[in-house]
Amino acid sequence: MKHSKWVAVLASAALAAGCSSPKNESEAEVMHWWVSGGESAAIKVIADAYRARGGVWKDNAIAGGETAIAIIISRISGGDP
Repeated sequence: MKHSKWVAVLASAALAAGCSSPKNESEAEVMHWWVSGGESAAIKVIADAYRARGGVWKDNAIAGGETAIAIIISRISGGDP
């Protein structure tokens, strides 16, 4: 549950900061672990809202929060956030 809140916060921040105008073509690669039916539906709503504002959403769903976090940390540490 704790990690789900972070995903929601990060997704909301991406919507607010990265794509404020309709013609802004901000690209966001979003790594998350929302892979169950309800979670997938929720992330789709966020992705659709981002796209509706002109953003490019690259969905990168990874099963298992611990695995996803390890991959995210590895990418950040390696200079590929």
